Amino acid sequence: MGKHFLKQLSIAFLVLISVVTTVISFGLFEENYPQVFSKQINLEQDNEIIVKEVLKHDSSKRLIPLGAIKGVNEIDEVNINYDVSILGKHNDAFKLVVEVENVLIDGDSKFSDLVNIEIIQSGESFDSLIKVTAVVTLNLPENETEVLAISNKPISFTLKFTAIQS
Repeated sequence: MGKHFLKQLSIAFLVLISVVTTVISFGLFEENYPQVFSKQINLEQDNEIIVKEVLKHDSSKRLIPLGAIKGVNEIDEVNINYDVSILGKHNDAFKLVVEVENVLIDGDSKFSDLVNIEIIQSGESFDSLIKVTAVVTLNLPENETEVLAISNKPISFTLKFTAIQS
């Protein structure tokens, strides 16, 4: 019974090691995390800054609609982080307003309603650095025409950062 037990224990140990190795390997090489970019913006009082963003398909990542089944190198959101600071005197209270404008897919606004751009701010006053994140996602297309219109096409949009007196 001792040899038989050791043999079964050895097999169970090898199976366990195989499972753990597989789980760790897939965990390490899983690349379906959101794509993240970071930028610094220095905004002067009473001014606005226009930032044009263009998201292009490249060989490393491909943006797919939310709810679609992810494949290798496919992601369902892109995060663009901005560190916004105000330059100049801080005599008055200011509020940061971020507006999304001119959303286009391959230079056309026809299917721009399939693009979602959510703006998340860490605060609104200019007491310190404000962290702003633009989260870009796609809605599921309703038909093949929409799928063909957005697949692997560049998405462009404009963000307008404005400091307004509150």
